[in-house]
Amino acid sequence: MDNKPFFETFPTLKVTGTLHELFEQTTVTKLGISRGKSHFKIYLESSHLIDKHAIYQMEDEVTKQICESQGLKALICEHYSLSAQYNPKRLMEEYQDSLYQELWHLSPMIGKYFKDAALEYEGEDGIILHVENCEMCREVCPRMTLVLSQIFTERCNMPAKFSLVYDQEKKEHARQILDDYEVESPVTAKEEAAQPAAQGESLPFSEKEGKIPAAA
Repeated sequence: MDNKPFFETFPTLKVTGTLHELFEQTTVTKLGISRGKSHFKIYLESSHLIDKHAIYQMEDEVTKQICESQGLKALICEHYSLSAQYNPKRLMEEYQDSLYQELWHLSPMIGKYFKDAALEYEGEDGIILHVENCEMCREVCPRMTLVLSQIFTERCNMPAKFSLVYDQEKKEHARQILDDYEVESPVTAKEEAAQPAAQGESLPFSEKEGKIPAAA
């Protein structure tokens, strides 16, 4: 398909206010169905960052208004073409809350460790996350840096080098973290680390490879 503005691609979609404004200047570059035939995939190009909560809201609206009757859930695969004013440090500062939301959807435990991490910037593209010095953190946090690297590189065209330093005081064990976020079926750190990156249906990872698909 030819690139088309978002609301020209979905002319019957009704949304208002800030949500409409955020998507008004975006472009749909590709549409598709996931391999498992469970998701209607929308490849989105934008020159401005969109809060992940707004992405989830729009997925819900497209699902309800357009594709739910066909047994599909909308999945937006966003890609950003940011201005030269951005670097990894600025991207992290402006996108940090969205990263937290996305990591929490992937795993409440990983989201919690990311939220509590102390950030340090090194050189032009180095981002160091100072996290808790505990066995559980060592089990799950390497997965966190993998996901962050994919998001920065493939979604935002902003390669960054992520590293971990385990030097923060241990705060909570897994049971407390999971209770805080009201997770109904907690898993152990090793089980969680072994699960595929695409376990959350609303995450923008391909079902086969666990990577963020680039807009084509």
